[in-house]
Amino acid sequence: MTRILNEAAAPAAKLAALCHERWKIEAALAELKTQLRGARVVLRSKTPTLVKQDVWGLLLAHFAVRGLMHEAVLQADEGPDRLFFSHAVRVVRRKLPQFAALPPRARRALHSAVLNEILAERVASSRGRQVPRGVKRKMSGYPLRPRTPLPTVRIDFTVAIGIAK
Repeated sequence: MTRILNEAAAPAAKLAALCHERWKIEAALAELKTQLRGARVVLRSKTPTLVKQDVWGLLLAHFAVRGLMHEAVLQADEGPDRLFFSHAVRVVRRKLPQFAALPPRARRALHSAVLNEILAERVASSRGRQVPRGVKRKMSGYPLRPRTPLPTVRIDFTVAIGIAK
């Protein structure tokens, strides 16, 4: 939806193309909330300043992982949408303790190994998708109601009505 009414200022085709870009932003936010931070992990800071610090830390970590992914696709000469963010996060989490323990001179080899491991798992192209996307139902801790129809209640209205004068 938009409030722009002037067709010359914002042609419909241009606005429709921006919708795809908006979904990229939504996907990046989902990466922050679910894969990087964890699905049910809550920020533990108690003051607004510390919450900002936590958010900045998450953004920096996201930027670092995406930077490694960018280096990997440049090395492989492929598009950036061919790699899994969640796979890259798992690789970084697994290799980070080794990286910190190494002396600075030995880190270059591990850096190359991390890039190669990130490249090891690639996304199949979603161009020409045949199956339409679907919406999953929201999961809940409560049991579902039975799908059987509720029983109908029949009331007998054959009671005689007496009119009193």
